[in-house]
Amino acid sequence: MPAEADTFAPALAIELIDLFGINGAFQLHETPDFDIVQGQSIDKGSTIETITMSPPIRFRKEFKSGDVTLSEYSVVYMKGNESFAPKRGMRFTLSGVDWGIIQVDPLISGELVAAYRMVVNT
Repeated sequence: MPAEADTFAPALAIELIDLFGINGAFQLHETPDFDIVQGQSIDKGSTIETITMSPPIRFRKEFKSGDVTLSEYSVVYMKGNESFAPKRGMRFTLSGVDWGIIQVDPLISGELVAAYRMVVNT
């Protein structure tokens, strides 16, 4: 049965994100080059990747230390077969809202990443 799940789960994850997903935009910054003659970094600019992701799903997480502090986060799912892997600290725009990635969990099926679960906040 694991072999069956390895082919079924990634296809299902991608199909659900395609069916219910909305487009988000990641601005990817290129690593700057260093010009030895001028002694400074040369900015190579950035590219914008449009990625289909799930709508944000809100949840609350309570931290207790003396007083109770309540924080709200959201979870967004992204397909695993995109041109890049999301990382903690990246920012993206989804439905006109700027989001920051706090945590990234790859959802692995077999040897492939079927999707990424990203904990985000505004």
